[in-house]
Amino acid sequence: MPKGFRWWLLTGVVMTLIMVALGGITRLNEAGLSIVEWKPISGAIPPMNEKDWKKAFEQYKQIPQYRLIHAHITLSDFKRIYWLEFIHRQWGRLMGVVLLGGLLYFYFNGIAKGIWFWRLALLMFLGALQAFLGWLMVKSGFSWGPRVNPLMLMVHHLAALTLYSYLLWLSVKSGSWNFLQFRTSSKILYGFLFILLLQMLYGTLMAGFRIAPMAPTYPDFWGEYFPTSLWQPSLGIKNLIYNPTWINFVHRHLPWLLLLLTFYLKDYRLGLLVLVQMLLGIFTLIQSKVHVPVGFAVSHQVMAWLLWSYVLLWLWYRK
Repeated sequence: MPKGFRWWLLTGVVMTLIMVALGGITRLNEAGLSIVEWKPISGAIPPMNEKDWKKAFEQYKQIPQYRLIHAHITLSDFKRIYWLEFIHRQWGRLMGVVLLGGLLYFYFNGIAKGIWFWRLALLMFLGALQAFLGWLMVKSGFSWGPRVNPLMLMVHHLAALTLYSYLLWLSVKSGSWNFLQFRTSSKILYGFLFILLLQMLYGTLMAGFRIAPMAPTYPDFWGEYFPTSLWQPSLGIKNLIYNPTWINFVHRHLPWLLLLLTFYLKDYRLGLLVLVQMLLGIFTLIQSKVHVPVGFAVSHQVMAWLLWSYVLLWLWYRK
């Protein structure tokens, strides 16, 4: 494929990663529910005068988050969180323009033909699905409670990871990563990827349920290593996704298994990535006594995606 085609796909990869970081910043600042309407086209224009701002603020006042968390904020405060969510959504719109525009350009220039047309059509579908799931997630916050439904957040995260992974795969198929070489792979690498996926999904539940401030100590839980609330009989199998202590426990300990597997795989770069990811997670946790630190938390999230990318590239470029 032409160099321009490869750079276009790589641009999509980078933009998706930035989108993830923006989403994390928006969520941690309690700004994700500040825009209560989903207008993919007309929503690209923000409030243009004081009347429009007051209308947007009044709409926000109708949802539980305002009453339970932000009842004290002024119009000026509202504008701050509104702009965070607006930038997040605008970046999504820009991604749509870049990806769709690239598809049309390369199609009419005779490049995106045959199998590549259908591959890119699937890419557009995944992008549209991600946007739709993002809105359903936001909408869940209008009735579920002061924040979005954690399970919807997890679905949104999984859809974003799918889109990102597919973009990365397309860039590989276009021949843009040929400089990479890895030693022979093994079945353990697939197990590593699966455990990493579980770790990332549990990280989403940690974020969705705001679990970190509940026990900002490490490696213990306020002096306990196996807290009594680790498994609640009344929840049964629902402990896996609804018990904050269980979620916290799993998310704390899976990285140690990943680190152990890096010794088996004999890749110091992978081990270093896992170690950095663990340290970022620990720093995020112990600094979450009142609020989750945005810088550490977003870095922790982005590092997880970089680790995911490294393992995928290893699978695709093994000798």
